[in-house]
Parts: sequence; structure tokens; C-alpha cells
Amino acid sequence: MLSDNNHGSTRTLPSPEMRSHPGGYGMYYHMDMHGGPHSFEWVGATYLPKVWEEMTAAYEYGVREIWVTNIGDIGTQEFGLSYFLDLAYDIDAWGGQDAAITTQYTAQWVRRNFGAAFAPADLPRIEGIITDYTRLLARRKHEKMGENTYHPTHYGEAEEVLQISEHILTECDALKTACPQEDLSAFISLIYFPACGTANLMKMWILTGRNHLYAKQNRVAANRLADEVQACIEADEALVNEYHTVDGGKYYGFGLSEHIGFVYWNDEDNKLPIRMYITPANRPRMIVSRVEDTKYATGFFGGMAASRRYGRTFCGRMSARLRLTLPAAASAPSAGTLRPTAPGCSSAAPVAPWPKISA
Repeated sequence: MLSDNNHGSTRTLPSPEMRSHPGGYGMYYHMDMHGGPHSFEWVGATYLPKVWEEMTAAYEYGVREIWVTNIGDIGTQEFGLSYFLDLAYDIDAWGGQDAAITTQYTAQWVRRNFGAAFAPADLPRIEGIITDYTRLLARRKHEKMGENTYHPTHYGEAEEVLQISEHILTECDALKTACPQEDLSAFISLIYFPACGTANLMKMWILTGRNHLYAKQNRVAANRLADEVQACIEADEALVNEYHTVDGGKYYGFGLSEHIGFVYWNDEDNKLPIRMYITPANRPRMIVSRVEDTKYATGFFGGMAASRRYGRTFCGRMSARLRLTLPAAASAPSAGTLRPTAPGCSSAAPVAPWPKISA
């Protein structure tokens, strides 16, 4: 009996010499884990392409006698468990040639469970929600997500996760409104709670990272972000409470696992996000920063220590990648009217169009 690495990747598969073992081979696979290197037990986090990759490889290497999966609580694990069992039962149908077969499976599973409850045009939206939130969890589980997992500016990773998360939340709310009352409990337990719980948590940590960055830069926008993080914390509790009321409390307790801010392998000393607030200085200041950089400059363009910090190209083409943020106490100039003037820069030099300025 072989095992994965506790996180869905096979450790060892039989070599050609080993495959003649008279007892054959089996696989113990984790969709839920209480143990090292870290636990993940809150919401079903199974990404079907990962299951396909590992279990079809195991089958090809001769692991065919028995497959076992650890799912913890069955609540929110129904989707991943369904594919695991269907793949084991009929690998010819659901093994396919590549991981794209999991897209077909997702469509079939959604159609079987919600085809009578939603309009045909809504079913692909549910499929997209499932794919998006499980892909987010394939990258980072709830428990180990943090403010530094995705850098707030580098490569746009954090912004991408934030946009996906907000899209999931918007889509889920719209579909929940459209769902017939008699099917609402199924939608909440199978789709709404796991998807919104995941998206809200990812959003919370992305905003926390941005809040910390803005607070260090003394931006008043940090205070708004701190309030948004607090709203996400409250939304997390509300989502769990709603899930616990489904079908008269059928799933009560299934959402109680600690899932935020793990420090160790388990929930010992786990921490909610730290929110940073700043008190702005009395004198209005302008902050100049590049979208993909944590460096910033303050002051008026005439004195411009910023030109030394960013280099002489600050007054040239780099301006197209700048974002300006003004404290509320300062009066915002009209968009597109400012041009940088810095020591060593000719006023006659060609300047790229100035980006939109937000106050």
C-alpha cells in the first residue's frame, strides 16, 4: 500500500521489477490532512487536474488493486470525491488522454446536480466558479495563505488573485439569487460556501498585504483597506454560520475548523490578519509610485528627490507606468495635466502621455 505526500503528489510508484508482486499495489490519497507539513481541513480543496495527473500515473505504473482517499468531513468534499471514485470505477471513461477530461467531468457533474435548478446559460458559470476556486487552492491552501504569499506589487500576482476572488463572489451572489428556493440548500453546501469561503479568504489576505504596504508608505488609503480586511473577517464568520443552517443544521460543525493564519502545522497560535492604520501628517503630500514596485517618492516635482531615486528616466517613458495617489487633504489636479520636471531633464524632451491621476 503506497501513499501520496499528504498533499496529493505520489511519492513512490512501482518499478517494472516490482510490478510482479503477487498482492498488487494500492494508493492512499489525501484530499484532507491533519498533520505535517501543514494541515488543511476546512473546505474541500481538491483540484481535479491534480487528481487526474497523479492517479492516472499511478494506474499506469500498476497501482490498480485498491484506491483509498482521506476526505475528513464529507461536507464540501463531494465534488473531488465524486471524481476520485468515478475515475477508479471507470478509468477508461475519465482517464482520458490529458487533464482536459476533468473539464468534461466538471460540466457533467454540474449538469447532473443543478441542471434542473438553473437555466442552461448559468451552468457554465457554475463550472467556472468550481474551476477558479479549486485552482486557487491548488496554488495555496486556506490555512497557509498569508499577506506575503503573493507580493502586493510584483508581477501582478496579487491583483490577479484579487480579481479572480471578486469575480467568484459576484458570480456566486448572482447565482444564489437566481437559485430556486427548493434547491438553495444544495447550492449553498456544494457551491456557494466552499467557493465564497475560499474567495473571501484569498481576498482578505491580498488586501492585508496591500494594507501593510500602504501603511509603510504612509498612504491614507491604508485605512480603507484595513476596514475592508475587517469586513472580510466578518464575512468569513457569516458564511460559516449560514452553512451551518443548511437543511436544519445538517452540516453544523463542519465549518468550524480553524483555517486562517497558520503558524505551525496545526492551528496552534494561528492568527487573524493584522490591520494597520495610519494618521496622516498635517501637510498634504503627493505620493508617486510605480504599479509594479514598492519604491515611492513624495514631494513636489520642482525639488524632486524622486528623480534621483527613480533615475533620469523618471521624466521620460517610465511616466507611463506611474500611479499617483493624493491624500484627501490635497487638491487633485486635472487628469493628464502634470508633467515631471527634474534636475537634468530637459523641458523640451519628449514626454510620454501622463497616466490618469486618482485622488
